[in-house]
Amino acid sequence: MSGMNKTSFFQALVSNVWFERFIITAIVLNAITLALETYPAVMTSIGPTLLVIDKLFLAVFVSELVLRISVFRLSFFRSGWNWFDFSVVFVTLLPLLGIAGLGNVSALRAVRILRLLSVVPSFRDVLSGIGRALMGSFAVMCVLSVILYVCAVLSVKFFRAASPEHFADLDNALFTLFQIMTLDAWSDVVRPLMSVYPWAGLFFIGFIVTTVFVLLSIIIGVASSAINQPESDRKERDLNEKLDALIASLRK
Repeated sequence: MSGMNKTSFFQALVSNVWFERFIITAIVLNAITLALETYPAVMTSIGPTLLVIDKLFLAVFVSELVLRISVFRLSFFRSGWNWFDFSVVFVTLLPLLGIAGLGNVSALRAVRILRLLSVVPSFRDVLSGIGRALMGSFAVMCVLSVILYVCAVLSVKFFRAASPEHFADLDNALFTLFQIMTLDAWSDVVRPLMSVYPWAGLFFIGFIVTTVFVLLSIIIGVASSAINQPESDRKERDLNEKLDALIASLRK
């Protein structure tokens, strides 16, 4: 097989949908073997076999990455998703390098399951939507951070004497207000304060309404719109293609 034919063959191979499905299947099966490794009884009985299988999966992922780099060469690194794949595979190779100071470095093998996020198109759409949502809601998150900071400073000034375990300093106050934002047992924090400061309920209810019901709702709305955008774009593209086909048939 000539060099050109080899290149064409490998290009067709890495672009084939069955090759993509093979990699997805390998990642899912590897996730199962890694899950089995968390059970001591399983490791006692078939632990060595699972470790050999894990190394085979790693060989598959490294071979796939080398194959794609050899086909696309420098253009491979122009895609952020390819950088993601490269980083994941590199991290999972660290256990074989025996680098000291990283603790239980073998646990990093679980990171390779993140490859599903890049090889499954619908997962990529979700992650792309999250990225767009973060950029779109950046201003809202800045406003939320400013309000959280101001309320934390005020709560220290107002409530430190009555509840030092929650509002002793800025760090504690920020953590407490974040807990209140999640609505996690917030009344257990607020009710004791209301026995000392009856108006404390208004302060915290206003904080919850502003941060949770208004600002976080805006962020969720932006995120939902950004995640659904790829599907809307596909539907619009399909509609335009159908209209173009209809116009072309009418002209005939």
